[in-house]
Amino acid sequence: MSLRSLKMLNFAGQAAISGSEKHSNMLFNHGAVICKGGKKVCEGYNHKRSVSNGKLCCSFHAEFDAINRWKSLFLKGEDRSCFLPDKEKSKKI
Repeated sequence: MSLRSLKMLNFAGQAAISGSEKHSNMLFNHGAVICKGGKKVCEGYNHKRSVSNGKLCCSFHAEFDAINRWKSLFLKGEDRSCFLPDKEKSKKI
């Protein structure tokens, strides 16, 4: 494994640890990191969340948390929802 890959994994591990210290009350803690050019842009962690954007979910994954944080930083005024498209809508496309 390359040094760069190890660095990114370390970032994700740190995100999981910081998430467990802050808000995450999950049995297992996971972290996700969005990087560009070898630098961390933003991070996310899994946590319990019963409703997000009007939809019921059991837990909020670290990847979705990182994407939502990225979107709130870089997509001002855009649609910030982070869900896969409905099956019905994707069939029409």
